[in-house]
This record gives sequence, C-alpha cells and structure tokens, in this order.
Amino acid sequence: LQGGETPAFSLSPRALSYLRGRPFEDNNPDRARTLFAEGLEELALTPETFPTVTISYWTDPAVKAMMEAVQSQLRKVLNIDVRLEPLDRGTYLHRVFSGEYEMLNLALNVWVHDPSSNLDLFKFQKTVINGTGWSDTEYTPLLDLAAVAIDPEERKRYFQKAEECIMTQL
Repeated sequence: LQGGETPAFSLSPRALSYLRGRPFEDNNPDRARTLFAEGLEELALTPETFPTVTISYWTDPAVKAMMEAVQSQLRKVLNIDVRLEPLDRGTYLHRVFSGEYEMLNLALNVWVHDPSSNLDLFKFQKTVINGTGWSDTEYTPLLDLAAVAIDPEERKRYFQKAEECIMTQL
C-alpha cells in the first residue's frame, strides 16, 4: 500500500463482493504474534528453529515493491527471515500451477463480471489453476448452490457465505 491503494479483503473485486465488513482484523501486530506463536507450537518449532521463508514473485517493479513491504512487515512483526525470489513469467506460472513454492503473490483477474469468476478458482483442490491445494467441504457446496440458484438474492447469500468461508481461512 505504498501508493495509497486500498487493501483487499476478498478474492473478488469490491464490485463483485458480497462480504459485509472485513472478514479478518487487519494490521494488528499483537494478534499476528499470538497466532504465529500458536502456529509454532502446533509445528513443534521455536522462533529460533523457524526456517527462512521464501516468497516467490513475478518479476515486475510494482510487485517487487509489494513483496519488499511484506518482507519488511514479516521481519519487523514476527522476526521471520524472509528471502525474496523474483521469477520470470514462465517459471512463476509453473510454480503457481504445480504448487512448488513456500509463499507467493497471486493477482486474480476477473474474466466474467460475476463472483464465480474468482471464487470458482478455489472450488476444487486438485485443479491446475488452484496451485494452493486448498479446499473446504463447506465452500464447494456453497458455490454449487450459487451456480443453480435462480433467485438473485439467494445466489448472493451463497456467494457471501462462500467468501466468508475462504477469507476466514486465509
């Protein structure tokens, strides 16, 4: 947010998002440290044994600036050693689609002016486009219901619940 951008709180653009409010608290270093400590405990790690994290990104000056800001925040707030890995477009896309990364930036484009355009990308765990491997037993049925809903308000409610589901799990 170096240029005054507004943070995103959904995978969908604001014009297509049905979320009400923010699905998670933003910019709370104390909460981040608490959650990080819980994660370390679950993994039987300590801050000293936590490995260096590599963030892979598509080589682009704007993306580089964003990744440097993320690197700085992780170092400052969680004392994590972060290595940045710029990649050419072909290598970056290969890594995204194959899941060969630790962390990476991901920008989604809307191809159709509909919430399903971005939300469906994460509908199934094992698809080429879902390089995260994420899936959820609540999320997929909500998108299935939205796909067949005739009533626009009903469809909106399914998308809203699906967005809440994925955003609270990020």
